[in-house]
Amino acid sequence: MNQSQSPVGASPQSAAPLASRMKRRPTWRGKEERIVGYLLLLPAVILVCAVTVFPLLRTFQVSFTNQVLAEQTNAYIGLQNYHLLTQDFFFKKAYENTWTFSLWSLAGETVLGLLLALLMNRSWRFRGWLRAVVLIPWAVPDIVSARLWTWIYDGTYGVLNFVVQSLHISSQKVNWLGDPQLALHALIIADVWKTTPFMALLLLAGLQSIPAPLYEAAAVDGASGLTAFRVITLPLLTPVLVIAMLMRFLGAFQIFTLIFASTEGGPAGSTETMSTYTYKTMFSATQFGYGAAMAVVLFATLLLVTIATLAVFGRRLNQA
Repeated sequence: MNQSQSPVGASPQSAAPLASRMKRRPTWRGKEERIVGYLLLLPAVILVCAVTVFPLLRTFQVSFTNQVLAEQTNAYIGLQNYHLLTQDFFFKKAYENTWTFSLWSLAGETVLGLLLALLMNRSWRFRGWLRAVVLIPWAVPDIVSARLWTWIYDGTYGVLNFVVQSLHISSQKVNWLGDPQLALHALIIADVWKTTPFMALLLLAGLQSIPAPLYEAAAVDGASGLTAFRVITLPLLTPVLVIAMLMRFLGAFQIFTLIFASTEGGPAGSTETMSTYTYKTMFSATQFGYGAAMAVVLFATLLLVTIATLAVFGRRLNQA
């Protein structure tokens, strides 16, 4: 048999174009499956547009008006609401408090979450119990958690004052949520307690995806535990860590229930955040136009943070 011919009598030169033509030719069954897939996705797309896209566009539209429900006004005023925001002391304070709350909360829960994830990833006797206990704060509803910490921080009957006085740290009772210098930091601790389990579970999933032979090879080479963490764990965990930190920052920046249920933004606006101030402006003062402008600023801030994070770590995330 001629070596230039295949066993079935067709040359490789003639078989290759035929195979490529057959591969390129779309079948009706493939088109039908794609059409069915699009039709199945259509209700979800409509629902997402109805609950997110349309309200967002409506908020943009209202932010250019002076709509006040109590006064029945709704006239187009352009960028006047955004100009007023630059002169609003309480808005600037709320914006600053939001950044302070988000960054400190993110730092605390990232450090504690990573430590808990490393501990839960190790093989030891009580690992299962630890994983179960860690989930408790995350399972507690937000409003219940807020009231719980309000009672802990109570200046008269709070558990924290009892512990502080029992340990002779202070002889006087402290009004933790009534002091403008302490209130925001006290709420940051409460938020770290509530959200650290979420961070820990995400990082635990990232740790379990790292191949064990890498650590075995590092141990053979004489690398210490700290060196293995710096060379192996941290680089391979970075994509999961970035996503987890971004998700938690977006959540902390929109904090509402904890603040509103405990201090309502007080005392003297020391715990006022963007979400609580926007809520009060829109639903207490019924200034929907001005409140919509605040909501747009909040959305723009989160969008810019997300874009910046993806721009810096996008290549690493794509590789992961």
